[in-house]
Amino acid sequence: MKTITASIVLAGLLVSAQAHAKAAPRKPSAPAASSASTAELEAIWDMRAALNVAALQCQSDPMLALPDRYNTFIRLHEDELKRVYNSLVSKRGGQAKFDRINTQTYNRFATIKQKVLFCTKAADISVEAMNAAPNQLLTVARGAQPTFTQLVNGTLIASAATIRQ
Repeated sequence: MKTITASIVLAGLLVSAQAHAKAAPRKPSAPAASSASTAELEAIWDMRAALNVAALQCQSDPMLALPDRYNTFIRLHEDELKRVYNSLVSKRGGQAKFDRINTQTYNRFATIKQKVLFCTKAADISVEAMNAAPNQLLTVARGAQPTFTQLVNGTLIASAATIRQ
């Protein structure tokens, strides 16, 4: 019964977030990408990459709704992510170099050994990313960076309270 209730609540929250995304266009504040350092842009792009990998790898747990959350995140923050992408391509020395670095980033997230913990943490971060104000992804990315770094390094310890199988 708990699972059914949780699924219904989660579905309602996701539908609400998606309806909000369609109904309430966000007004951009000052574009962060134009004044951000390369490290700040990379933090945002790495978070996006981690959430993308999670959306692809964590589909076995429908309660996490990661594909839908990722798509909503992309839709809500499309303009900011385009600016980050364009800035990184430029700052990283062109498309070919950007693609090589991006492939390495994806591979780091795709090879995390603690998949259940990765999926759970990515689901939490995806909610923060979806709900971030326009042009405020850097704040979420800075908060997510230590978690994703610990997951990649294998130093984040799962507790019974953190994951439930």
